[in-house]
Amino acid sequence: MIWRWQKGEPTQPTDFNDPTGTTHYLLCVYGGAAASLRPGHAVSIAPSSTTWSPKRGGYKLKDKTGGNDGITAVSLRGDPLPSRSSALVKGKGPNLPDPALMPVATDFPLVVQLINADTNFCLQSTFMGIDTKRNDATQLVLKNQ
Repeated sequence: MIWRWQKGEPTQPTDFNDPTGTTHYLLCVYGGAAASLRPGHAVSIAPSSTTWSPKRGGYKLKDKTGGNDGITAVSLRGDPLPSRSSALVKGKGPNLPDPALMPVATDFPLVVQLINADTNFCLQSTFMGIDTKRNDATQLVLKNQ
């Protein structure tokens, strides 16, 4: 599982709070006109001083074990200028929740959110059917146009 939020709106590094201390994150996927949470599409990313570390403009997480619901890497970069903020979440392995099988073609729009559970600060991507590159029983690949 890989989710990228690129060329984002202006975001301050302070918006991320401190995941090396107390800040908890959630990655959620919502689908359909009612924007309901898709079964198996929510992961929890706990704070940790051993897996999270500060980096220029934000934070990064590196956890080869995938102890946070299968999340192995996170990168958060804030920038006050337009289109320079970014986020990346990667996950794999047995700890990653097993989502309902694809295809999800009837569930558009598909909304992916990375939410700071402490402040409700949210990074969001919205995908429509036109953004689909692959959608079958094994893989869903979406890219904003």
